[in-house]
Amino acid sequence: MVLKTKKEKKALVADAVDQRPKRYWEGEEEIVPYLTSKDFLKAFKKLRVRDTTYIKTKDVQEFLNIFFGGTDSQENEAIYLTKFIKTFVTYYTHSKARWVDLADMFRYLEPFLLPHAFSDVRGRLKYSSVDVMQIWTYYNDDHTDTMDGDEIMVFVFDMLQNPKQRCNPKIIDSLTAKLIELSGEEEVTLRGFSKLLPLEDSIMDQYKDITKLDRKATLRVLAFYDQNDEGAIDGCELYALIKDVLESNGHKDPYNMEVILEKQEYLKEAGCLTPSGALDYTKTDIVFALGTEKASEEVV
Repeated sequence: MVLKTKKEKKALVADAVDQRPKRYWEGEEEIVPYLTSKDFLKAFKKLRVRDTTYIKTKDVQEFLNIFFGGTDSQENEAIYLTKFIKTFVTYYTHSKARWVDLADMFRYLEPFLLPHAFSDVRGRLKYSSVDVMQIWTYYNDDHTDTMDGDEIMVFVFDMLQNPKQRCNPKIIDSLTAKLIELSGEEEVTLRGFSKLLPLEDSIMDQYKDITKLDRKATLRVLAFYDQNDEGAIDGCELYALIKDVLESNGHKDPYNMEVILEKQEYLKEAGCLTPSGALDYTKTDIVFALGTEKASEEVV
């Protein structure tokens, strides 16, 4: 196939993106493959030309192979991806340019990326402790107590919206260094990460002693942490609740994820969690006592 015009080349790639296959999983129509910004940055960091926003045209094939390398594709999807990559390479190699603008490539590859933790909350004037916990958990890829520079870099990439900025290594590196500096830590902990986002006041601050809440106040607090309105507090919602309770009760290190997980395990052993791991709303007195002298005697 000989592509004569730039318009024809772009149309070919655009058609390939629009025609990607769909599979049915658990009764819902899903578009695959599922990739993340980390997959794009992996190829981006390896093949970018010095500190530019370009890669060499001859490296387009390798870039796409790295980008799609983590995909667990079914047979029809693998066939499609092979065709898509071939089409993409054809598009760029038919041009006379020696360099390919990554921002231009990203426009075609972005539809393959999963929504990220910042997708639904970007632009908020202030973030809740649940928001912060969800964002932290998402970008803390190895689930340790700290985030390293590479993990912060993915967070920065997702914060930016302009493709030209997202694919500019100088901007990404500069913002990554700035955020690490603002955290006050070389390796960013949950406490340091919380400094990077404007936080709304904790609902716990509205009560002098959360161990003595009446039913109305208790339900109000629980509703705050049930941010997806599913009638259950679990996962990051539960982590945020535990962290805020510990902080309200004067615990010395409420931002320590190891401590938070220990308290979660304690709640499980104390029968405060359902079999699915959600908070049992009839056992909130035990939850609100976490971090107090009484709870400290029972929990390490």
